Amino acid sequence: MHIELAQVLRCPVAHEETYLVLATGAMKDRCIVYGTLGCPACQSEYPVVDGVAMFGAVPAVAAPAAALPAAGSR
Repeated sequence: MHIELAQVLRCPVAHEETYLVLATGAMKDRCIVYGTLGCPACQSEYPVVDGVAMFGAVPAVAAPAAALPAAGSR
């Protein structure tokens, strides 16, 4: 994925429109080989693997503590 493409990508989760933030792991010339795209609005993260941003499945966003079942309540 070319580095300039990261400047136009948006988070696929339904919330206000925001740019994704790129943390590079490995680059070759101006192409990202491995890294992570992160959303500052919902804290979702999308890996970049072999130059491809992996948006395949919308990630789960952390649920509020009140929505989690109490320990031992199964």
